[in-house]
Amino acid sequence: MTTPQTEIDELNGILHGENIELLRDDLVFAVARRIVKYHDPDLPKQFPGWVNQGILEMCEMYRRDREYGVVSNLGTVDHSQMVEQLVALLEASARPGSGL
Repeated sequence: MTTPQTEIDELNGILHGENIELLRDDLVFAVARRIVKYHDPDLPKQFPGWVNQGILEMCEMYRRDREYGVVSNLGTVDHSQMVEQLVALLEASARPGSGL
């Protein structure tokens, strides 16, 4: 499955918006969520390399800690399940003949 163009356009709106320097982490997380939602491991190829690098860092943090949470002024939100799925999708797509 691939990410609908309307959602890619929405992500590009953030990427090319005025405050991208403040929204870099938000964009990386939004792309990661869509990779999982649409089973679209090729989605990062449509964005600058720093987006993919951020996604790989998320995955590495999950592999190391076996959990992934986001801390804000509202508290911590656990996104471990989503990042676990992200890791599995990206690993499967990296295998030769994976079909993803």
